[in-house]
Amino acid sequence: MNPSSDTILKRLPLALAACLALAAPAVHAQSSDAERYINAQGVEVIQGRRAAAPSVAAPAGADASPAPAVQAPSRTAQAAQARPAAFQIGAGEQGARDRDRLAILQQEMQAENSALEQKVRVLSNAGLRAKLDPEQLKRLQETTLEHERNIRALTSEINRAKGSM
Repeated sequence: MNPSSDTILKRLPLALAACLALAAPAVHAQSSDAERYINAQGVEVIQGRRAAAPSVAAPAGADASPAPAVQAPSRTAQAAQARPAAFQIGAGEQGARDRDRLAILQQEMQAENSALEQKVRVLSNAGLRAKLDPEQLKRLQETTLEHERNIRALTSEINRAKGSM
């Protein structure tokens, strides 16, 4: 290691500390300007720092006192105002949607069960199984496994849907 790089390495921690000390007030000011709120899922959200209102130069002879800053409404307030009431879902309507979803999931479960039963019946019958060539047998086994995976996934979705009701 040459002497110049050694000197640089010794001064690096001092330079880093100086940069951090200078940046600390700006970071604190930035975090205090951030708007905080709790969203619908109960998670605290910290919005970005609001942009400063652009300053307008006062005409000659006018009072030089600064104009009061105008605060823009928060993003959540803007979103709530922009969203028409037609897009908001009531509890009764959501309950009906949940019941419809559960009925659809149960119909899909019945269809998967019947398809799986047919595939298992062919696989378990030696006479029907002998009529299949190796490629058809492999595809039949793959579709049987796919039906079993679908049934597991549907079971968990049905349990989740019942739990949210």
